[in-house]
Amino acid sequence: MCGYQAAGAAPFVAGKMIDEPETVATAIRIGHPQSWDLAWIAQKESGGWFDKFSDEQILAAQKMLSQYEGIFCETRFSDFTGRCIARYCHRKNS
Repeated sequence: MCGYQAAGAAPFVAGKMIDEPETVATAIRIGHPQSWDLAWIAQKESGGWFDKFSDEQILAAQKMLSQYEGIFCETRFSDFTGRCIARYCHRKNS
């Protein structure tokens, strides 16, 4: 399991709750996740990780999807999609 969070609202990346999360991706502006313990268990059991994505990267991914694929998505989906694209491109060029 991997989890991507907006950098200004990334409690799992920080390893602690975020009191005043801030990001353009308002749907994922969560500093105190309800499933905190369950998410950590899933991450550990799967050998996965958490990572963050800046607001600039979120908006760039959103723009790229609309520009090249004709797909509009909310900013909450752009962070994950953008990171997946970045990981794919990194592996492809390695």
